[in-house]
Amino acid sequence: MILSEARAKAQHIQECWRMIGLAESSLEQRPSFRERSYRGCNPSLILAHKGVDALLLQDYDRALRLMEKSLKTYNPTQTPAHARLLARKAEAYYGLHMIDECTITAEEAVILAESVGASNTITRVKSLYTTLALSEWKREPGVRRLGALLVTQ
Repeated sequence: MILSEARAKAQHIQECWRMIGLAESSLEQRPSFRERSYRGCNPSLILAHKGVDALLLQDYDRALRLMEKSLKTYNPTQTPAHARLLARKAEAYYGLHMIDECTITAEEAVILAESVGASNTITRVKSLYTTLALSEWKREPGVRRLGALLVTQ
């Protein structure tokens, strides 16, 4: 899955989806396994990763669908990963110019990340906020509310 993300970052669309397809076929052969990176692999994680790959490829509609599907089956003990996926979901909403949904999801990600000490996720949302604060939507109530929430972080 790390290779698929690298391919997505390089905008190599076919290679990205081929790599994630290999992870899916491995999962079909063994219901739960560890990657070389020692990260666990399960259907929910693959869906989440496909969503992140779609986000990196700027296919925001697809990213949201995949992330939503993944969040419905996400393991509740993986709270930092859940918060991280919510932050990515907020980025997808931003890509679609759905600012209210973006800020609400970003707020949820911050609150969840703060509760488990996931500082990288808070940093990701702060970066998203900076983008929002420099955009045409900087005066939107949700953007202001997110900024106020992040001040306390």
